[in-house]
Amino acid sequence: MDRDGDGRRGPRTSVVLIATLIAVAAAVGATLAVSRWFKPADEATVVETTTTVDENIDVELLGAGSLNKIIDRTTEAGIQIRVHVTDDPNVFGFAPQADDVPDWCVAEKVAMVTAVSADAVAQNQIPLTKAIGPDLGGAQFWGGQFEGAPIVGLLMQVDDDVRAVKAVVPGGGFDQAEPVESVVALAMSAPPPKAGDNPVMGFEGMAPAAMSVDVLRSDGSTQRLDPEDYTMGPLMWRDQRCFGEQLPENQEPFVPEPPKLPPAGGPQPADPEAAISEVHAAMTTLYRAGRSADAARVALLDDPSGVQYALDNVRKFDPNERIDKIKLTFGDYVFLTDTEVSFLYTSEVDRDVGEVWFWQFGRARLLDGVWKITRATYCQDIAHIGWNCGP
Repeated sequence: MDRDGDGRRGPRTSVVLIATLIAVAAAVGATLAVSRWFKPADEATVVETTTTVDENIDVELLGAGSLNKIIDRTTEAGIQIRVHVTDDPNVFGFAPQADDVPDWCVAEKVAMVTAVSADAVAQNQIPLTKAIGPDLGGAQFWGGQFEGAPIVGLLMQVDDDVRAVKAVVPGGGFDQAEPVESVVALAMSAPPPKAGDNPVMGFEGMAPAAMSVDVLRSDGSTQRLDPEDYTMGPLMWRDQRCFGEQLPENQEPFVPEPPKLPPAGGPQPADPEAAISEVHAAMTTLYRAGRSADAARVALLDDPSGVQYALDNVRKFDPNERIDKIKLTFGDYVFLTDTEVSFLYTSEVDRDVGEVWFWQFGRARLLDGVWKITRATYCQDIAHIGWNCGP
C-alpha cells in the first residue's frame, strides 16, 4: 500500500512483509528439523524421501465400499507405497457387540497398503478407529522373502500430535514419513535370508523386534515404540475392553480348583519344608527374567538337552520375550520319595490377555545333593509360548 500516493510502502506493509518472511522461515526450519531427525546418525548421506511415482507399476487393493487413495509415494530405495482408505469398517468382520467399548475399539474405516519394489510386493490393512487409544498401534507387513529381496513395512494410525514416524531395520534400510489423514505408511528393504532360514517364519533381520520405530511429537520430543505396539496390531486388536466382555472392576478371573497330587510314596526327606523351599528357590531361578540367567537355568535342570536352543528360538520369534517374564505361584506338594517331589504351580505371562496356566504339575529330583527341576516341567511352559525342547 502506498503512503500519500507516492509509491512508497508504509509501516503496515513492512510489518506484513516481515511477518510473512518469519512464517516462511519457520516452516522451512520445521521441515529441516524433521529432515535432520529422520537422518540416521550412521548414514550422513541419506536424503529426504522422494515423491516420484512409477506409473508403470499398477498394483491396487480391492475392497468393499468406496476407495480413496491418500498416499502415493516412492521411497529413496525405490519402493512405491500406496495407501487406500475404504469407508466400509466391516472389512474385518463384525464390530464388538458391546455398546460401552472405548472409542478406540470402534472401527470407522479401513486403511490398506501396498508396497512394491522391483522384485516383490507386500500388503496389509488395519482398521481406522473412531479415536486413538492411550497407546499407538500399527501392523507390520512384509514380502519378498522367497524372492530373496525382502520388504518390511509398517502401517499405523496416529494422533494429531504426531509430526512424523521413522523406522530402521538393522542391516537393511530406513524410511520416514509424515501422517496423511492420521495414517503413516513406511516400507524399506531388509537383509536377505541366510542359508537355512525359514522365510515363512521369519529370519535374522526380519524378526519383528529387529525393527526400531520412533515417533516425533509436535513439541520436538521423540518416542521409541515398544515392539508390541507394531507387531500385535492396532490397540483394538489387543485391548481386552474392545472384545465386549469385561470383568467388573477389581474382580479376579475364575481360578479352577487345584488338581489332586499323587499319594506320598516311600521314605520322606528329613526336613520336608527345607527341601520344598530349595525346590521353590530352584524354580524361581529357573524362571528368572533375563538372558543372563540362562546358564543358571540350564544348571538347575535334571536334563538340559535342547533347552538353550529352545530359549534362543523363543526369543527370536517372540518380540516380547515372554519366556523371561513368567510369574510363578506355588501350591501343594507331595514327596514321592526322599529324592523326588511332585508339586503344583501356576505360571502367568499376562493375566490381562488370559496367558495364565493354572495349577500345572511340576516335578523335581535330588541329584548329587541338589534339587533339580525336571526338563519336562520347564519345557511345558516353553511349549505354551510356542516352541518345544525337542524329544
